[in-house]
Amino acid sequence: MSTILVAADHAAHREHMAALLADAGYRVVQAGRGDEAWVLIQDVRPDLLLTDVVLPGIDGFELAWRIAADPALAHTRIVVSSTGFLEEQARQLAEACGVSHFVGKPVQREPLVDAVRDALAHPRPAADWDKYPPLAEVREQMKQANRKLHARVKELEDALRQARSLPYEDLLRDALTGLYNRGFGIDALRRELLRARRNETSLAVLTADIDHFAQVNEGLSPAAGDALLRALGSCLGNAVRGEDVVCRYDGEQFLLLMPGACLESATERAESLSLGLQQLRVLHEGQCIACPSLSFGVAVYPEHGDSAEELLQSADAALHLAKIKGRNRVEAAVPPTAPRLPEWRNAC
Repeated sequence: MSTILVAADHAAHREHMAALLADAGYRVVQAGRGDEAWVLIQDVRPDLLLTDVVLPGIDGFELAWRIAADPALAHTRIVVSSTGFLEEQARQLAEACGVSHFVGKPVQREPLVDAVRDALAHPRPAADWDKYPPLAEVREQMKQANRKLHARVKELEDALRQARSLPYEDLLRDALTGLYNRGFGIDALRRELLRARRNETSLAVLTADIDHFAQVNEGLSPAAGDALLRALGSCLGNAVRGEDVVCRYDGEQFLLLMPGACLESATERAESLSLGLQQLRVLHEGQCIACPSLSFGVAVYPEHGDSAEELLQSADAALHLAKIKGRNRVEAAVPPTAPRLPEWRNAC
């Protein structure tokens, strides 16, 4: 059984690689620092070193160089794990140190095991002493990039911990407006579409976009834009029926689902919403902000699509047409050239 030393300062990354290799049948030893890894290399004399580029104490290339310089470690192969944006510099530096393979982060099982097996099956590449040590500025670049990567990993881990502590309902809501978020809206569209097919009823899908919203952010402030979105989201949520679904779809764009609504009624309700929202006034830091106009696109199942994706595309195309025609208007989707209506609609 081959012995592999895994050297990485990030515990979760190190444990992940160690678990993949242990599952593949290798004996695994771990080190969280470069100087600790060097002590283990001299003591354990592993068959392969799997190392990160940047390590506390001694970096990965220093370890590789020391292995290449020690005849007693001629059997020890070297594989380096590196982020994609470090790989080009890392490959250039590795030519000096006898590195056999690179594996990209995040590390996946098949590429890792393939790299390890190939490295163990072939002699270690000869080190090029004329190219070592690597340029100091390149090494510093790699250290900075590695620090940014670890900061991003920590940010994501913190966000995950926070998300796990939230009530389930909060995970479905947009933090700014309090409306349902995009993910919930797409799931709701698929559910309502299944219900419409089963009950042989229609389903209206509306996309709405605030006209010239950038002027609010740029002319006043992003905080004023946020205040307007909060107020508008509250008005939309209160204006729809209990069975309707309204969510913040993307930035200043909203998605509304109206089960049972036909094209005519959905268009009328969109026009009514548009007129009502234009009466909205928001007080922000002593300044009264008028709500800009909205443009709407309306699509209806089954006339404009048989899937969630088709209905969204039809509604978006209608919204785009409303923008082209001058904004502050409601446009209905154009039916397909050869509509495929279900039997229950053909019989109407």
